[in-house]
Amino acid sequence: LAESAREEPLVAQSIMFAPLFNTNKSDAKGSKEDKELAHARKIAQAEEENEAEDYAKRHRFYSKPTRLLSWDQVQPTRHAEPQDLLLDLVQVAACFQIGHLVSHNIESPVAILALCAFGVTSVILWSDLLVYRSRFEAASLYHSMLDSLQTLSFAAVAHNISSHLDVFEIRHMHAFVFCVLATRLLTLVRLAELAIVGESDEKEGNTKEEAWHLLMRTLVESSVTSLGFFANDTPTLCLLLLASAAVQLMWTVVPSIMKKAPPRQKRVPVHIDFMFHRMLELVMLTLGETVLGLVLALAQADVDIILREEGVPDPGPGGEYLAHFAERAHEAHAHELAASPPPPPLPGAVNHHTSRAHRAHRLLGGSSDETDLGVHALCSESRCSFLDHFTQLGVPVDMEAECEPCSVAPRRDLAFVSAFILISTLVYMYHHVNPQRRHHHATRRSLGRGIVWSYSHWFLVLGIIGLAASIKECFVLSAAPVPHGISTLLGDTLGICLMVIMLQQVLHPGHIAYVFAPYGRMRRLAFFSLRFVLAASLFCAHAAPFEIPGYLVLIAAGSVTLLSAVLLAGEKSEAEAYRRMWSFADDLLTQKMSEKEAMAMGPGDGRKGAESTTKTPKGIGVFTKPESGGTAGCLPCLPGGKRNGYGSSLNEHQWERLG
Repeated sequence: LAESAREEPLVAQSIMFAPLFNTNKSDAKGSKEDKELAHARKIAQAEEENEAEDYAKRHRFYSKPTRLLSWDQVQPTRHAEPQDLLLDLVQVAACFQIGHLVSHNIESPVAILALCAFGVTSVILWSDLLVYRSRFEAASLYHSMLDSLQTLSFAAVAHNISSHLDVFEIRHMHAFVFCVLATRLLTLVRLAELAIVGESDEKEGNTKEEAWHLLMRTLVESSVTSLGFFANDTPTLCLLLLASAAVQLMWTVVPSIMKKAPPRQKRVPVHIDFMFHRMLELVMLTLGETVLGLVLALAQADVDIILREEGVPDPGPGGEYLAHFAERAHEAHAHELAASPPPPPLPGAVNHHTSRAHRAHRLLGGSSDETDLGVHALCSESRCSFLDHFTQLGVPVDMEAECEPCSVAPRRDLAFVSAFILISTLVYMYHHVNPQRRHHHATRRSLGRGIVWSYSHWFLVLGIIGLAASIKECFVLSAAPVPHGISTLLGDTLGICLMVIMLQQVLHPGHIAYVFAPYGRMRRLAFFSLRFVLAASLFCAHAAPFEIPGYLVLIAAGSVTLLSAVLLAGEKSEAEAYRRMWSFADDLLTQKMSEKEAMAMGPGDGRKGAESTTKTPKGIGVFTKPESGGTAGCLPCLPGGKRNGYGSSLNEHQWERLG
């Protein structure tokens, strides 16, 4: 406070002597600073009033759950609970398991089906708690135990996702279905409790009606998922999981499209700030799984070389045996390990060891023919650490050739840097297309656009998981030609991510405001069109006439993403165009509110000077003010038009409706 007093003495005094100030309309006279301070004081007061009671409830065994907010109540700051953060870690593990499954079956069409089914299921299980937390408040030891059980069951879901489809179908498939249903059952227990003991006040928020609505939806979804006990293969289970996700999508989207969404009297308000911050964290968690996969891909390649160096037989792609070989390599002598047989194959599993060449052997420059055990490409310098070990093992060495691990290193470095540039630019674009100011967010401006924004994260998360799997494979094959399946997956998933980010950018102001806002329109649409062309070009990766090395694939993908981020920065660099676009969006929102109020009052209300609207050929509403001589035009263009203290064309009542 002292620091702010030196820089802004008037603001500091208004904070210290807040009770002495009257911030009503006559005294504040539309001052933006005073209104912001008044809003901040309301939030602080609400937090202080709830703090003591919330602390007491958390240490009781049971406290009655309630709605989080009432209609027209100021939304206090809400942070994630400790169990929410633990659930976030489980979500990272689930995404990693799904990406591992995709990377091990990348040439099979089942991999894409499993990516969609398991990815959407993990997002739904994660968002079940978000739906509850953003609407209701439950703080007691009993509810903390429910949180722990839900996290445990979700962790079991992630644990039962196996990268080997044969193993998954034999041992894990029905356990996976059981754990998914256990997680949904705990959600049903929470909602049933609210439906029984919740409030039914239609003015403040009807907790019972909202809980019954969510309860029925979750029950139908769980019923579809339970059919997975009768599935005998992975594709059938994936189709059932996608059908369950489609139930939720149709249950939520169709009523909104048909204008038959539940009325306000049968719903409770959603804490929108908490919701879109948690969705932002979901995207960051999924991108964190991409970083994790990239870093572990480097470690796995090193372990492969070390195992071959120590004379350990190549275990093939079976990740379950990798730790076994690594441990034995450090405990025993190389010659003893070379003579020890590999562990027996799993029952019913495909013998991958004989179906493809040794990856570590190829990295060391060996022939792809498994009958040729010679190493023909080791460093001719005596300092190479690989030379002594292979000489001791009696492996033939070509002293004239260059060590392939040494020559691969620069290309691996380029691939590593390019992958991180790709990830960083995705983070930049997602954060800068989704506004942090609450009244600019799509969920506050339109029910339909808010629903589309929320469910667009399904496609974004799926795209990031597939992108992580393809990045890892391209990095492992930095110096080798990448199969078309891997490069196609990378191009398609990255294109989906960029398309979803562009969609979210348009959703917040609305497509009419984004396209038809006059100031800076050509510049805005030109940059957007270029980004669209870049994103669409990524879907043409399957048309490449030949296979290219992995480091070139990552450099190309990183360059496209970086260029798209530069175009986004150029579009948003002009502050005046950005401000006027939002003013135009505010004017459209003002018109819609005025039309709804006029329809509610009816034609015979006799209100003097009511605003009437006309339509331009492009479908944009313009205002006509009878009291100003019938001058037509949008509000910012009216002669002598004045803006209020909010810096836009919205009046105080409309801003309150925006929250």
